Amino acid sequence: MIPGTYLKNTAKDIYPKTLLFIVFSLAIVFLYSIFSIFPGYRTIKKIRQDIDSTTADMAVLQKIIPVYAEARKYSKLGFEHNLPLPDRKGLEEGSVAKLVHDFQSLSLKHKLDLSRNKLDIKFSRTQPDSVFIFIELNGSLHNFRNFLISLISLPFFEKIENIMIRPDNNNFKIFSVNIKINVKNKHEQT
Repeated sequence: MIPGTYLKNTAKDIYPKTLLFIVFSLAIVFLYSIFSIFPGYRTIKKIRQDIDSTTADMAVLQKIIPVYAEARKYSKLGFEHNLPLPDRKGLEEGSVAKLVHDFQSLSLKHKLDLSRNKLDIKFSRTQPDSVFIFIELNGSLHNFRNFLISLISLPFFEKIENIMIRPDNNNFKIFSVNIKINVKNKHEQT
């Protein structure tokens, strides 16, 4: 027998139906792998992503749960308003001009930098018994809190209209405050 003749003879014996059956079987195996194995792989990939996101969520929750428990404990405590507030009196009309200096010294006392201040003259025309002043301070939040406590204890203080806190460099913050101040009228001074 001559080498390679056996293969030629077997190839002649394979009928076209058999060849078609082999191609059809390979196509079925290929389609099965596409529609069942690859989606399973995508499902495994999605499960891994879900595990990663759940692990990240659990890490965040482990940080939040102690804070939440402490906040719940403090929410059950009652808040008592014990600030010693003086009787409210209006500021003398002549003293309005030195308000900027008073706020400058108050901010220095609390280790804050008074970067801007603006007295609202338009408002004092419409409501002569009140004056608005805008103050912008730079410093730490703790010092700002102490500044607000001192501000509230001033006898001519009426109310804080707006507080805005913005971050700044070096762990400091920029605090913007709109303050309404009582001013005595000439009729009230007598």
